[in-house]
Amino acid sequence: MRPPVHSPNYNAYIESWHAQLECECLGLQEFTTFAEAYPKVTQWMEQYNTVRIHCRLDYRPRWKCERVLLPVWPNGFRSECNRLRSG
Repeated sequence: MRPPVHSPNYNAYIESWHAQLECECLGLQEFTTFAEAYPKVTQWMEQYNTVRIHCRLDYRPRWKCERVLLPVWPNGFRSECNRLRSG
């Protein structure tokens, strides 16, 4: 289940995500323009969502969790990942 947008729980998810973005991408280099930062941030987001392992997904990258476990979850991948995150 996804936390409501205007809830403290949602804020915690967003703050955690921004902390990771700062630590793993923005904090490692200095950008002088938005145009310079945009491709690097986009690349980091792609890596974060596909390659990076997530402890809430049993230390697997999201794509692997989706591919391996999707047939087991009748309610779909998003539903189950949201359940894992909240639990």
